[in-house]
Amino acid sequence: MFLFKRKKNRKWQERPVLYRGRFFYIRQVAQVALVVCVLALVIATYLYFRNSSAMLVKRVEVAGSVKYISENDVIALSEIKENDTLFRVSLRHVQQNVLRSPWVREVRVRREFPDTIQIHIVEQEPVALLNVGALYLVNEQGVVFKKVDETDPKDFPIISGYDKEELAQFPVLMRRSLKDTLGFLRYLNEQEFFIQDPISEIVVDMAFGYTVYTKNKATEIYYGTGDYQKNQELLERFKLSNIFKQQSFARLDLGSSQRIIARRM
Repeated sequence: MFLFKRKKNRKWQERPVLYRGRFFYIRQVAQVALVVCVLALVIATYLYFRNSSAMLVKRVEVAGSVKYISENDVIALSEIKENDTLFRVSLRHVQQNVLRSPWVREVRVRREFPDTIQIHIVEQEPVALLNVGALYLVNEQGVVFKKVDETDPKDFPIISGYDKEELAQFPVLMRRSLKDTLGFLRYLNEQEFFIQDPISEIVVDMAFGYTVYTKNKATEIYYGTGDYQKNQELLERFKLSNIFKQQSFARLDLGSSQRIIARRM
């Protein structure tokens, strides 16, 4: 069996390298001209829409949760002006401007044709107040995000016992400890004992553990450093007893995890 290999035209191979046919350079020029025209059209279209008065921003929408910061505050922070066109507004700058508010945790900004900028925000959700000489708002992740002022909500449990200098010097360690304290607080808020008498304050001591104060009866409850879930089970059983129902107590010591040491009012 014979295999035949097609031979290239010797005459074509002997032609100069620069030779490409009669219409080669015409095609090259036409292709370059076409690319230039397309780019020019794209740029012209972009500049038209960027500067056209028909694309003025007529509405700024604020989406997401706006419980602690008003829509007007978000719009003011965005610094979008009346004569801005839709394409001249920098979404990145709007995002950075809105993030200046300590109440804003996340921001997403997008254009909606023909005349709207939408700002979607996720607010900080405070769960406690941190007392380190002054009161600061703390979110569920243990992030201290704002110093409390007169207009801020204050109906949250207070966490005290931390040192301001230690928080600044050991931020990772302190944030981990604060997150553990918030986990303890979250657990207590789910317990029957604290439904009728909510938590007013938690005092944290690195050596001696947690002490809790209730809001209505101002009862001091010492949990110590042991298993606070076992201590809570002991407290729930004590709540059902006649002694607890008939008397008022100033302090309940759960540190032993075996019995409660109670001090009457």
